[in-house]
Amino acid sequence: MQRIGLYYPYIHFRNDRWLKAAALYWPQMARIVPAGYQLRDSEVARTLADGLDFLIHMQPGPATANVSFLFQEVLAEHAERLRMLYQAHPGRGDWSSAHSGELILPSLLANERLYPPGPSDTFDQRGDEDDAQAEPVEPFPRLPLTGILLNEVEPSLRESLISAELAFEAGREEGSSRAWLAVRPQFAWVYKCVLTQEIARQNLLQPTTDQIATQSADHEWTADQIADALLSPSGEPAERRAKDLSDRLAFMALQVAVPSNLNDIPTKKIVLLRKKYRADFDAFGELVTTTATELADALADVNEPRILDAYLRQEIERRFERPLEELRKAMRGVGIDSASEH
Repeated sequence: MQRIGLYYPYIHFRNDRWLKAAALYWPQMARIVPAGYQLRDSEVARTLADGLDFLIHMQPGPATANVSFLFQEVLAEHAERLRMLYQAHPGRGDWSSAHSGELILPSLLANERLYPPGPSDTFDQRGDEDDAQAEPVEPFPRLPLTGILLNEVEPSLRESLISAELAFEAGREEGSSRAWLAVRPQFAWVYKCVLTQEIARQNLLQPTTDQIATQSADHEWTADQIADALLSPSGEPAERRAKDLSDRLAFMALQVAVPSNLNDIPTKKIVLLRKKYRADFDAFGELVTTTATELADALADVNEPRILDAYLRQEIERRFERPLEELRKAMRGVGIDSASEH
């Protein structure tokens, strides 16, 4: 069974090209949309939703209670150290109530080991205007505060974070569904990953993102791992290596099958292609998932990146040649060339 994707860390998709490709290879895509949130989707997202019933909207629901339990445990043991790193209060001047749009994560380049830059080098979710200037402090650069929607955080955890001076309520306007818990961006990033993973676990979903280098939601989070991520970001959980291999192979396999001129292909043609050849694309997606899991175990001990890439490319050529040719024929049938043909 090919699992449904769970998009993160944002609500609105940040890359229409990625979304078109996702619509070809994922059966559907879920995303977390809190109750009352007013969506402002792109035309691409609206067309895929209408034409393929591609998007599923989920509320944070009971997942917030489990996430709250983990963070409360971290707070109980590490409150003082967390305050030194992530103190946030209204008087610091790095939150602006004038920001409009979706707030979650500004640039997370504070520590490249934990927050590596990706093809999209900003995670600014505060809207398109009025970026605040970052003022560096130790041990993390002083990035502008960002916001997590209030109803993505269980009430008792909100109170604990505010009491610990790690957050404050901001942006609440009369008649608006957008009220925020203002926090440091590094803290927001870890919280969002843990929430995403918990929602995925409860609903048999597969976390995925258009921010290629940031896929940190797809592993089990414990209180100790949350503390490590927040307090000593010198590495990542050991089980991430196998998942990294799986993600890497899946990404490479899908890249060779993505249409080469995807930006120029009308979304309605993507809808037509997916409807007409749904079985072929679903079979390819299942093959990618199965192969990625298998090779993640087989290649887990390969440390040299160039050798690892060589093995992955060999396996893609060997295992995917026939299904890729079938997909190329399908694309040509509706006037689309695949990237691997150029």
